[in-house]
Amino acid sequence: MATMRRLLIALLVLGLLATPVVAADANDALLRLRKARKAHRTEAVVKAVRAMPEVFNASDDDDARLGILAELAAAALDENVDGARIDAVRALGRLNDVGGAWDELAYILPYADQEEIGAFEVAAVEAVGTLAPEDGFDNLLEFVAEAEHPVLASA
Repeated sequence: MATMRRLLIALLVLGLLATPVVAADANDALLRLRKARKAHRTEAVVKAVRAMPEVFNASDDDDARLGILAELAAAALDENVDGARIDAVRALGRLNDVGGAWDELAYILPYADQEEIGAFEVAAVEAVGTLAPEDGFDNLLEFVAEAEHPVLASA
């Protein structure tokens, strides 16, 4: 019994039991998100969006990764699944493709002089802050410095 337990632990440590995310898994996850969003099923979108960073970061399928980036951005902007928008923004901030996530989040950021600021806008600024790409960090600092709303200035 103890030998079997040691063998199992050794296999786990070596990663031999880990199953990498293959292209089919990433494409399946992307399809689930796309279908849920188009059907306006907010709970399904939230579930799919929350799984995306892990799927995206483990995938080596460039087409699937581009599709996930685009679909997360679309979910973040889709008012028909309003309850999933913040989750989509946060998911973009957890991707290992800083440049791709930055490009998508740049369209989601609120204007520095925007008067009405809610949780979505704050989540967008926070997501960009987690990415902090070198070529965009100065832009983020400038944005925060120009922010007129105290909530944005403190994000």
